[in-house]
Amino acid sequence: MRSLLLIAAQILILIAIGGWLRRHGQAEPSVSVEASLEGTSQQPVSKGHPRLWWDETRLRQAKAWYAKNRPKAQRDDVRDMAFRFLMGADPHGCEQSIKWLMDFTISSDELSHVASDQARWHGEDAILVYDWCYEEMTQGQRLTVLQRWNGYLAELMSKGWGGPGMPQSNYFWGYLRNELEWGITTSGDNPLAAQFLNDAMVTRWRNSFLPQSARAGRGGVPQEGSQYGGYLLSYPSVPFVSRSLQGQDLYNESDFFKASVLYLIYSTTPARTTLHGTNSQYYEIFPFNDDERFKNGGSALGPYYADFMTVAANYWAKVPIGRYARGWLNMTGATPSAYIKSVDSESPSTSFASLPLDYYAPGPRYFYGRSAWTPEATTFHLQLGDLKGVGHTHLDYGNWQIWRSGRWLSRESTGYSDTIVGYGRRGTASTTDTIAHNAVLVNGAGIGVGERNGSPIVTRLESRPEYSFAAVDLSPAYRNNVCCPGHPERDNAAIKHLEREYVFIRRLETMVIFDRILATDAGGISADNAVKTFLAHFEQEPTIEDANHVTAANGPQTLRLTTLVPARARYQVVQEGGVGQYRLEVNDSGSAQSYFLHVLQARDKTKANLTASVDENKNSYTVTLGDPMHGPVTLIFNKGATSSGGSITMDRREMPLNAHVQDITVTDEGPVWK
Repeated sequence: MRSLLLIAAQILILIAIGGWLRRHGQAEPSVSVEASLEGTSQQPVSKGHPRLWWDETRLRQAKAWYAKNRPKAQRDDVRDMAFRFLMGADPHGCEQSIKWLMDFTISSDELSHVASDQARWHGEDAILVYDWCYEEMTQGQRLTVLQRWNGYLAELMSKGWGGPGMPQSNYFWGYLRNELEWGITTSGDNPLAAQFLNDAMVTRWRNSFLPQSARAGRGGVPQEGSQYGGYLLSYPSVPFVSRSLQGQDLYNESDFFKASVLYLIYSTTPARTTLHGTNSQYYEIFPFNDDERFKNGGSALGPYYADFMTVAANYWAKVPIGRYARGWLNMTGATPSAYIKSVDSESPSTSFASLPLDYYAPGPRYFYGRSAWTPEATTFHLQLGDLKGVGHTHLDYGNWQIWRSGRWLSRESTGYSDTIVGYGRRGTASTTDTIAHNAVLVNGAGIGVGERNGSPIVTRLESRPEYSFAAVDLSPAYRNNVCCPGHPERDNAAIKHLEREYVFIRRLETMVIFDRILATDAGGISADNAVKTFLAHFEQEPTIEDANHVTAANGPQTLRLTTLVPARARYQVVQEGGVGQYRLEVNDSGSAQSYFLHVLQARDKTKANLTASVDENKNSYTVTLGDPMHGPVTLIFNKGATSSGGSITMDRREMPLNAHVQDITVTDEGPVWK
């Protein structure tokens, strides 16, 4: 009788899906119930349930953990209710979860939109309830859910937003997760299981994400941002571990996720950070791109990052990369979901002190560094490139951020699309615009909008024990006059060439930024009269000391900004409103080719100021830095529109600045600079 019901269910599903496919102009599936999954690296699937996340060994481990720890029940969490049922802790857990599953539907209106948040937010809940509570469901309930979710996934599989062209999107990963999990748990019952597995493992994983992760995604930065990036890292946890139980090692088919462990380590503040406007302290992540929750604090502590790092610590427990993940969990105290914690081996950790002081992600060209591996160290983030395979991006190329000893000394004005006061206190701007970041404006305008002429080009980069160095040509990103010449408002026509150089001297905890800006006539303004603007943002109102110095205190920490070039800067402080920061605008004009040369010293509020001076000749600037604790440090920057040459001298040893981009690779042992 059961087999007859199963055959009838499969026929009804094929009829229903076939009708949907005909209505949408797609070919009907020609997949049999026992369809071969060749080409998807499919391993034999267990005939019983649950199949997702669990096998017999893991269930025994989880039950022992649960009996010992008795985590607090999450009464409004259907996944947690199903988990507690499996643990033998709540005999009604599946009853409640199944009721939710039968009541939960995605409306046709939502399915017709560009993407489905309901499928991304709750798809895994629905699929895990189906799998974990399978034996508690009636045949009719299973058939209803099977038909319903086959239709949802088939509809969403055809969406462009979150489709194969957006491999860094949270929708891409929500759909891949849903398809892979649904294919695994319904295999043998579902004539479309192979189709969903194929879309997840071939169309999305093999043909889209793997190539992207090896190029534009290289370095492991989840490019949707400090908030949305957590979804990319967390969504694969259940399906990838489930796949590994079947014999396919997805986490090791790419270096991306190992690199993501390093990204989180380098981008997380080394100590708790005071939340702006409060006395609360949390571990934070250097913010970038869309982040509407950063203002609430604890950006490093959400369950998405904790879930990923717990999985990573267990998956790579026998090699250093896994032990570094464990170190991050121990440092931050981030708490994973109970079902993930229940199979945590609590493997040993390794000190970060064995890691290099710098990390570079060559895909988005993000550069992270620090003065030391100590809680009070100065750390920085340079956004030298653009993001690929993402939906939303900010105009933030060239942005820099600095943190020290529990305080943000300078960071971007983080948001999703919040409104702030515009350039020169006129009008308004968005936190997506260049003005919300520590970047450069010309005539009040920033990076080109839309289809820019090109991406930023990192031309030189170096990591040494004494210093970090990078140079980036931002010129192509400021212009948009090739693709769309009919839209002059999208182009920054006043810029002919723009490059930035950054040197971070570790023992001085000081960043030196050298900007080369070549303007051209545009909008009725001559190149000589073009106004160039250096931007810096602060959580507290900075103090203008004189024509060359600004002090920005934040609690017991201070960033002291010295403008060496031009000789007499024009400072303006703007209270941005919105996300609540202050913006320093350093303005200059008077020649087509001009330069900004700034020294940014991070220090305790009670420590002495660094001395900084500059000597100029027709070919170069020579910067001399000193403090009472160390001998002088000398930097030479050659003039001209393009970064070339230059050197740094300390302890009477001259070191030429690297002429090319130093490469970095990710291994089981961690990052290796070549």
